[in-house]
Amino acid sequence: MRGSWELPEEKLIIGGASDWLQLTLSYCNNVMRHNLLLLLWRAWYARNQMKHEGRQMPIEGSVSFLISYKASLLQIRQKQTKANKQCVHKKMEGSLLMGFPLTAGNLLNLVG
Repeated sequence: MRGSWELPEEKLIIGGASDWLQLTLSYCNNVMRHNLLLLLWRAWYARNQMKHEGRQMPIEGSVSFLISYKASLLQIRQKQTKANKQCVHKKMEGSLLMGFPLTAGNLLNLVG
């Protein structure tokens, strides 16, 4: 995964403390944190597949799944951000058409 994603150094992940995950996440930037949590989620899924169903998951399959899944999540986030911006723009247009005074305070109320 390191070839495709930004992840924390292994020495940060391998720790003897009971709060190793919390410590590791505190050292990560947002991208690294997101990547690490997705990786741990997939590793837990692969573990459950092996333990409960006796199926081994190929590493290459998990790598391609995670890359594709993260790309899908980013696309969804971008669409939501774009939709939210369009919604705010329509609210602003509607308020201008109705003669609603557009002040800084009103703008904050519109945006939320």
